[in-house]
Amino acid sequence: MIAAAIEQQSAATSEISRNTDVTSQETQSITHAIDAVTRSVNGTDNAAKSLSATSAAMQEKAETMRREVRDFLNRIRAA
Repeated sequence: MIAAAIEQQSAATSEISRNTDVTSQETQSITHAIDAVTRSVNGTDNAAKSLSATSAAMQEKAETMRREVRDFLNRIRAA
């Protein structure tokens, strides 16, 4: 009876150890996946910031061109 209890306890301890190992491996896998998502999000954020800066620069250049064309046409009309 004591031997059977010890054997059951040993089996339970082994099962707990295996489950702990599996959980640890799965946790590492999830951590790697989260890291990959974080890197992807950071890349997307950087791309969006770059696009926004480029768009603002283009808008500024377009406004400059509008003013220059307007001034040019005004000079032609005045001549």
